[in-house]
Amino acid sequence: MIMINFKFFIFLAILILVLIYNFTINKKVEGYSNNPKELFDNMMNNHYKLIFPNNANRNAAGFRFFKYIYDNLATSEELFDTYNTFYCGVSGSIVSPDREDNYSILKVKNRDANCVFGKYYRCCVPCNCDIMKYAIVINTKIEMPKGSGKFIQRNLLTIGDPCVKISNENPLPNEVDKNVFKCNNNILEGGYRVDENNNLTTNNGRLVIGVLYPISNGEENLVSNALNICTTGNKRLFSSPENLKYGMGDIFVKLALLNDNTQYKNSLDDLCK
Repeated sequence: MIMINFKFFIFLAILILVLIYNFTINKKVEGYSNNPKELFDNMMNNHYKLIFPNNANRNAAGFRFFKYIYDNLATSEELFDTYNTFYCGVSGSIVSPDREDNYSILKVKNRDANCVFGKYYRCCVPCNCDIMKYAIVINTKIEMPKGSGKFIQRNLLTIGDPCVKISNENPLPNEVDKNVFKCNNNILEGGYRVDENNNLTTNNGRLVIGVLYPISNGEENLVSNALNICTTGNKRLFSSPENLKYGMGDIFVKLALLNDNTQYKNSLDDLCK
């Protein structure tokens, strides 16, 4: 009898371990596995219409994707990181994980104008130039998931909140959807910001437009690919804002400059050091 009970105990223990393993491996989120393509389909099929209701346009609306993902989909670090690769913070365009070439290695200024190297998911290469020239990356403290009391650090891409400087003389760009870009008491609704203490907030601070992802050792050298395109191809880094002619990225530049006191030289001096 003792031998039978011992064997039963071993069998039961193994069964429990197998069940736990299978649950961990096959854990699903909202009916989807953590496969990027399935998560992308989930966002597009079930959430996109909530991020941009009534067929609102997404021009330069990376901030809107970030807030919705953090508020509704980021129940873990993995999901936060994965969902935030599905859009371009400059244009607001969708970035499918099926694309072979959907990111670049960039160097972006931090608050001290020093370089932070990272992986940026984008729709097209002119967006790389605008991020490196006009954005500031901030290593930010983020509660993950919300309400858990646990925090992670992520490099977030930011611009000055355009609503701070909005006026009749300096309106929002005509190309952005005014149902998406709503200013309330000099703060853009539907967005998160990073405050002076590098905390994520819905109050005053720099507007979050996306995430800059970590890279592996040695990948810093790959930034030359982006720099070459921005300086020898379309020469976008050397162009003054009024001379830009590349669609949605130009809308982003107009938006970013509304609350930016930087005196740009339209040269390599505009990049991080």
